[in-house]
Amino acid sequence: MAVSNERAAAGQQSLRVGDAQGLQRVWEPHFYYEPRFREGLATCRFDLLAEPGSEPWIEWRSGGYPYQVGPSLKIDAQDRLVANGKVLATVPRNQWLSLEVVCPLGGRANGRYDLVLSIEGAVQRFPALSCDQDFKRLQWLGFVALADRPTAYFLDNVTLMLGR
Repeated sequence: MAVSNERAAAGQQSLRVGDAQGLQRVWEPHFYYEPRFREGLATCRFDLLAEPGSEPWIEWRSGGYPYQVGPSLKIDAQDRLVANGKVLATVPRNQWLSLEVVCPLGGRANGRYDLVLSIEGAVQRFPALSCDQDFKRLQWLGFVALADRPTAYFLDNVTLMLGR
């Protein structure tokens, strides 16, 4: 993982999340935030470019063990965007995607979240996607590389906010 000037959605740099074959754990490499959001409306926006063969996985968790899974997005080896096990769309490789995830927390949590996917100005909205009914707190937000091959994905313009 490194800041890279190979590709950027805006500006001149992005974060390159590189993968490799034969790593001991399939979920390596990864990084995560620990926002400790408990109440309100959590919004995460980011731009993602997936190289061929990469398998980015972005997941929200409650923390602790066992944890509850909130929004969970993957781009699988078949170029499908999958949200908590549900195939939503086929997405292009080597092209920037903009994603926005909005999920109520605390007393407003309802086991649902909204996703907006933008590809070159074309917007697709996926309202009321299902996640764990007991997901109420955002303790862990992870970005994972799942491929077992040399490849990478890039992240840019990552924001995470909590509104009331």
